[in-house]
Amino acid sequence: MNEYCACPLCGAPMRFDPRYPRAVCPQCAAQACDSQGHPLDFYNEDMSGGFRAVLRGSGQPYPFHECFIGGVRCYADEARLGGIVIQVLER
Repeated sequence: MNEYCACPLCGAPMRFDPRYPRAVCPQCAAQACDSQGHPLDFYNEDMSGGFRAVLRGSGQPYPFHECFIGGVRCYADEARLGGIVIQVLER
């Protein structure tokens, strides 16, 4: 049985994952920025996983997990089975 919920930022329907109850949808995740408004990209370091964040465009390393989407503070991290998940920290 697939459960669905709404993205906590935009309300778009998305699959609910009890491990990440405050996860944002892919469209919102694509808007992640640092505190200065510079867009960010998040990756796994390699096929084994890991977490890497960079400034979009320049590829300059971003040494934090904290990010902002529409002014809302969020946290990006490696998902349990690979990939990246971004969750809302405050609302």
